[in-house]
Amino acid sequence: MQPLWNRIVKIGAIHRGTNLLTFSGFLFILINYFLLSFYDWDYTASGASPGIVPTWVWLFGACTSFCAYALGKRAQRTQSSSPLGELFDHGLDSWATSIFILSYFSICSCVNGKTGISVHTMYISLSIVLLNFMFSHWEKYNTGVLFLPWGYDLSQVTLIAMYLVIAAVGVEVWHKPFLFGYYITDVLVILLR
Repeated sequence: MQPLWNRIVKIGAIHRGTNLLTFSGFLFILINYFLLSFYDWDYTASGASPGIVPTWVWLFGACTSFCAYALGKRAQRTQSSSPLGELFDHGLDSWATSIFILSYFSICSCVNGKTGISVHTMYISLSIVLLNFMFSHWEKYNTGVLFLPWGYDLSQVTLIAMYLVIAAVGVEVWHKPFLFGYYITDVLVILLR
């Protein structure tokens, strides 16, 4: 993914404020989440009655996730971060990780029977991601090196791909066995753990 991001961030002027770019990316994530929450307030979008969330919302989610990630990479390119700016960035990132898991939960649905994920699994997934995030930043505080083991790039690409698949084929794609009798949601939960 890095070659793609390196080409994208070279577009446009470099003199934009780092915190403004970071906050703009976070606003994209929030707008996406609030829009998805409006149409899927009870996390049943992929449930028994598909079609509650319009296709354009999934496409919008893919676009806003991509733009938010590109703005984050662009903010890194300015090379003008301060300790306060870094705290601001990591604070927004901690909120964004929660929102990503909640968006994933909306995609997989809690009432999908065999193909959905339970609320318990959602909380465990959220805890895993947030604990990894906290431990990574604690390690950075002690060693000066930030290492994100859960693969921020991979999580973004996966979320964008899920939005695009739902927009193209519909939520019914999650209702079919994927590999050796496992559903796609099972595979994603296994990969997360």
